[in-house]
Amino acid sequence: RASARGSSRTGGGPWVGGRRSLPKARPASYFWSAAAMTECVDASKPLGLGPDEYPGFPADSCPEQLPDLSSHHSVAAAVLRADPGLYDGLRGRRTPLGVGLARCIKTGMDNRCHPMIKTLGAVAGDEHCYETFRPLFDCLIKERHGAGCLDRPHAACLPSGVPALDMLSAIPVDPEGKYVLSSQIRVARSLQGIRFPPAIDIDERREVERTLVRALVSLEGDLKGCYYPLSGSSSYAPKLGGMLPAEEAELSGAGMLFSCPDASASLSSGMGRHWPDARGVFTNDSRSVAVWVNEEEHARAVGLRSNGDLQGAFRDVVRLFSCVEGSLRAHSDGPQGFACSDRLGFLTSSCANLGTAMRVSAILRVPLLAQRDSVAAWCSKRRLFVRGAVDASGAKLHGVLEVSNQDRLGISEAATVNLVVEAVAELVLAERKLAESGEDTLLQEQTTALVVPPPAPPVVQAAPVPAPPQPPSPKQPEPPQQEQQQLLVAEVEEEEEAELVCDADDEETFLASVDASIVWDVAGHTLGSLFVQASCHCFGQEPSACAATPAGAPELALAAAAAAAVEERERPLEPAEEPSACAATPAGAPELASAAAAAAAVEERERPLEPAEERARLAALLLRSVESGALNQALAEIRADLVLGASPAS
Repeated sequence: RASARGSSRTGGGPWVGGRRSLPKARPASYFWSAAAMTECVDASKPLGLGPDEYPGFPADSCPEQLPDLSSHHSVAAAVLRADPGLYDGLRGRRTPLGVGLARCIKTGMDNRCHPMIKTLGAVAGDEHCYETFRPLFDCLIKERHGAGCLDRPHAACLPSGVPALDMLSAIPVDPEGKYVLSSQIRVARSLQGIRFPPAIDIDERREVERTLVRALVSLEGDLKGCYYPLSGSSSYAPKLGGMLPAEEAELSGAGMLFSCPDASASLSSGMGRHWPDARGVFTNDSRSVAVWVNEEEHARAVGLRSNGDLQGAFRDVVRLFSCVEGSLRAHSDGPQGFACSDRLGFLTSSCANLGTAMRVSAILRVPLLAQRDSVAAWCSKRRLFVRGAVDASGAKLHGVLEVSNQDRLGISEAATVNLVVEAVAELVLAERKLAESGEDTLLQEQTTALVVPPPAPPVVQAAPVPAPPQPPSPKQPEPPQQEQQQLLVAEVEEEEEAELVCDADDEETFLASVDASIVWDVAGHTLGSLFVQASCHCFGQEPSACAATPAGAPELALAAAAAAAVEERERPLEPAEEPSACAATPAGAPELASAAAAAAAVEERERPLEPAEERARLAALLLRSVESGALNQALAEIRADLVLGASPAS
């Protein structure tokens, strides 16, 4: 889920006017059950965006027997496959708001996923799901947040749910204003007593819109703004039919407009039903903060800055949600607050986003640091993610990195902001020292330990090799305001693509799951550097920062042998090896031996690939694509395996 990955929230459709086009209907083989295609659906809208459920696994009640999950690769599928009794024990339960297990696991049943990209495969239909179906969700939470995340309560905020602003770090992130191009705070919240978007009905969704907009339009001062319902929505009386085309273009250009889901993981979860009814965007007049209403959560606030003022963006979001919460409690005819738990923090439909439900990120122009392998290890040690940034067209920006937080559960909002602020400030200082004296201050703390989600066997690490001193490079000019705006837009659009591949509100979940799959195969052996390097190219990271297999390791020979076998299978057949030539050879003729050998070669080419060979095939495909520039085509092929649920052999 980095710059080269496929879309998740917005799938694979082309961009149209700043938004994704609607998806086409899928063939019957696309879905979990062909029989489900006989259900009546609204033909006026693509599947999953009308009033009917997405075809496939039933959403209201589970069948008596657990479906065959042998070819499913989500975390939920693995949990249910390992303990079939869990399904029998949970399938008859319902939450106080009427949500059953079927609604929660439908997305994992409809989407087999790819064996190398594990998604969570389940969503929460309301705030009570985490207790009603606790045996299942606790397994998912541990997979996403770490094995020990549930051994302690979530780091509680103030009693009102508003973080302590006086605990924010006062460190200036970028005193000279030359390095940080943009910064962003994203916070999701759900209303108490109303089902979450995967299970919500049209009346509840309109109630969410009415409640939130009533609070948002009453904001004053620098937060005062306007609500823009999505084009085609008829639920907001002051703007029937939604926002005007000019307003839509403006919000899209500012990176504040979300688009309809067209990824199967999102559509099958149910959050796209009745699109675009009761969905919209609130933004203040200065366009520094926005709230997405009924996107994938009830509310998602986005604080934006075209500089390094993360503290200011955070204060805006905190003040906004504080006013909204005050409005909720002042009106007795609706929800009285945000869904929250002492054990899990703020509750959302994605268990990957529990806790603070907040992502803090900054985009930096650091051309010298971007060339150093020490950056990735340095950030990983501090529980931060780093990746290459892209512009509005999706092209990778050389020398530009994005830094963001990993953790949400077990840490407070203020601590999360401080972590990113202090790290970015150190990176800016390190870039300055590199430019002035060539000294790499990060290299002194460099570690080659690869942080992967537990559980994972220990990995043999290669000894760190100090990088040679780099000559100072010319001073980088400050990017013009237009370029900063394009980066800001690209950041939001890239996040939209990142969301639901892993049923999460952060692209780092994807990277973490991919890292685990890259380092360990089904037998518990490291796969070697071939796929690691190819994947790191795709995800905008340096191979040396990701590779856990030292040069010359036994696993490297295994990967190389598998790659050679795949290459042999893919070479063009010689005329004598063609099946027709083999069949034409008479029995007992001198050519029989060579024909038999050719037939054996053909049979070898037709056998199903072993898992290691399939990984090698994908690695070779990625590497060739990187070299030839056909990367998007290669990722489309891999995404097809993921979306269509094909087995590695097919």
